Amino acid sequence: MTNKNQVEKYYFDNPEIWEELNTGRFNREPIFLEKIFKKYGKVKNVLDVGCGTGSHLNKLSELGFTGVGIDLNKNMIKFAKEKYPHLKFEVKDMRKLNYSNQFDAILCLCTTFCYNTSNEDVVAALKSFHKALKKGGLLIIETFNPIAFLEKKKFVRTIEETDNYKKFGLKSVNEHWIDETQQQMIERRTVYRLKDNKKLKSDLTKFRLFFPQEMKYFLETNGFKFQDFYGDYDIKYKKLDKFRLITISKK
Repeated sequence: MTNKNQVEKYYFDNPEIWEELNTGRFNREPIFLEKIFKKYGKVKNVLDVGCGTGSHLNKLSELGFTGVGIDLNKNMIKFAKEKYPHLKFEVKDMRKLNYSNQFDAILCLCTTFCYNTSNEDVVAALKSFHKALKKGGLLIIETFNPIAFLEKKKFVRTIEETDNYKKFGLKSVNEHWIDETQQQMIERRTVYRLKDNKKLKSDLTKFRLFFPQEMKYFLETNGFKFQDFYGDYDIKYKKLDKFRLITISKK
């Protein structure tokens, strides 16, 4: 993505932690995706961009879909290959894909698209997706939803996570702030060892914030036909008042 530290973070370089933190997503979200596939197109073959540990793709394979998972973090891909040897995973950059008219759908979940912090990166990724999709193929992108920060939710600057990390003997302190001129949320995630409170690593990540109409504009000016927004992984939830924005478009 934008720089090395964006990808090589403590909980990315230790995929078993990432897997534990996100377990709740791996069953719920593929069920939503299956409904989206049926509603907006005929989907069989899927590209999962930012596949992480491969658990989304594995669940989709159990539902009858085939596909490829890509991620820029080598540790994630190694973990995914070892855990799901029957599936295909590759280390790739979303902005530089070498696929052409190959997939019925592309998924870019877990705010992976937000690592495209510049307009140039956003356009490069969308052009790359467009080329990889078959005609009529679906693109499903999940980003942060800044409207929720502005109106509905309190912006929490510091969050200390212990419960999710405790089984690993760790805790994480996450600090957040906004760079208004760059339209970015910046996160510093510092991981400590519980037994002696020793700091193990501190990672700084920049996330691009996309407003709904801005997302729609980027898609429509790069060859996609906007279909719909969802405010949660629930096909009936159309209000955009939560922290995630799910955008559906077609090639």
